[in-house]
Amino acid sequence: MRSSPTSTGTFTRSSNLDDNSFAGFRLGYVWTPLFESELSYDRNHTGGNYEHTIDDNSSGQVEHVDGRIGAVFTSYQVGLLYHPLGTWKTPWQPYANVSAGWMDVDIAPSASFQSELDNSLASSFYKLDTPSGDHGYLFGYGVGCKYFIVPNVAVRAEFRGKSYTVFSERRRDTEISIGMSFFLPGDV
Repeated sequence: MRSSPTSTGTFTRSSNLDDNSFAGFRLGYVWTPLFESELSYDRNHTGGNYEHTIDDNSSGQVEHVDGRIGAVFTSYQVGLLYHPLGTWKTPWQPYANVSAGWMDVDIAPSASFQSELDNSLASSFYKLDTPSGDHGYLFGYGVGCKYFIVPNVAVRAEFRGKSYTVFSERRRDTEISIGMSFFLPGDV
């Protein structure tokens, strides 16, 4: 009787993403001097590294593949801002915010790395591919401050956090941003 060869070992893979800049747009409405709502859209193009390794317990390392991947994170949010000093006549207006929304993540290896992955043992034997995208709900929070240069124009600096689940993993990202706010004339 002929026996088939067996082997035991491990397959590991990991990826990491670089910190990078992003572009965004927020459209808000001031309900009272204390409360404001906003719709937010932002998009972050970044890159990172992916690698996987196959180790056989008897023969050692069988395969190691690594290369660059690109990623695009796009979020859509509805938020509420609270201005604790909103009723004071001061150009400095600190605020806190909370938001909820949706996160889309798209990942793509470089063309040369995709070719290497397609020809890898992991791809042919395990039918493994790199994740291409995912999406999920997000929760946002943060603090910031507006400084009014003139009554309808303010410089805005803020720190925000986002918490969401993609690829079955809970992520927490932070962002620091500086921008301008333009207000239409009104009663508030």
